[in-house]
Amino acid sequence: MIRPFSSFFFLAAASLIVFITGCSTKEYYKPEKTVNEWPVCKAPRFSAESIVGETPKKDEIPKWPPCKRAGVHLASKGAEGAVAQKGWLVDADGVTGLKIPPDRRYLGQSDGWILYTGIDGNVTLRRRDEANATVMTVALKKTVAAAAVQDDLLAVLFANNDMGIYRLSTKKSYMKVPGSPVTAVDTRIVNPYFLGNLVIFPTLDGKFIVVDTDSKEVLRSTIVSSETYFDNIFYFSVIGDTMVAATQHRLYSLSDKERRQHYDLREVTFNREGIWIATKEGEVIHLDQALQPIAKRKFPFAHFLGMIIGKKKLYLLEKEGYLIVMDKAMTRTEVYKVALDEGVSFTSKHAFYVRDKIITVE
Repeated sequence: MIRPFSSFFFLAAASLIVFITGCSTKEYYKPEKTVNEWPVCKAPRFSAESIVGETPKKDEIPKWPPCKRAGVHLASKGAEGAVAQKGWLVDADGVTGLKIPPDRRYLGQSDGWILYTGIDGNVTLRRRDEANATVMTVALKKTVAAAAVQDDLLAVLFANNDMGIYRLSTKKSYMKVPGSPVTAVDTRIVNPYFLGNLVIFPTLDGKFIVVDTDSKEVLRSTIVSSETYFDNIFYFSVIGDTMVAATQHRLYSLSDKERRQHYDLREVTFNREGIWIATKEGEVIHLDQALQPIAKRKFPFAHFLGMIIGKKKLYLLEKEGYLIVMDKAMTRTEVYKVALDEGVSFTSKHAFYVRDKIITVE
């Protein structure tokens, strides 16, 4: 039997073979003109061996941006962050100055804890803002895909798509919910989301499961998408009374009612101005909460690595080494050249990280 994560690498290798054999006919994005070169910085090298939970001293972290400093290469990424080869953690706010221990996979942060896991099936929680950080390990003996914590409850999504809730005080199982088997997944796996006494599990097979922790009941199971491969929910956000979720093939919105639209998605961002998506066809679309388009632009053959919605502008990083900058109405566009190397990429609130390069936008 193929395990979900090992099958992911098998299918990725198969895709690489297809890419190599068909590269002679592949077309690439080429802008009509470029404005200038966008400045690119190297990722900082920290002078102290900080570890997760420690607060580095001010003089241990170079001022930003340290364009002349040597960098560290991103080695892996998930929905909430990326980890460099030597363990340095980059999250939505940028380079943290914290380290994830070797052979551990970063899961995310919730309720003041940093969470990471390993092949042993354990989940480790470490307080982020304590000088001598409290460390707690919950032995689950089962491969973990995602996890989040609130108060005494740890919610876990396993690699086989099963779900569980555990009490931190006892480290014992509180509730279990079986899931459907999956074959392969997008590496951007979304963590469970606490909403009062409810836990929302974005699953690996394109659903979200709502669980009541008081009654220990499953209140709702909603299908976002039902494709065979890489159909896990890779984006999930709640603002006010609106929930937005996305798989690679479907965009979902829940406000006054449920809505779904088919898109082949690369990037999704939801804020109070609406929903912004970038597709595999090179489209950039601004939609309202009812999934009705507000504005749209298309960049033929563009392969977007990331998207940032700034205060006044929209920024898209394109794989061939271009930064596309638009006003939010998408009426004015400027394209800048950027020096990129292929490698792991991650997008924070204010910068794109590609391998050891940082492209700061605002």
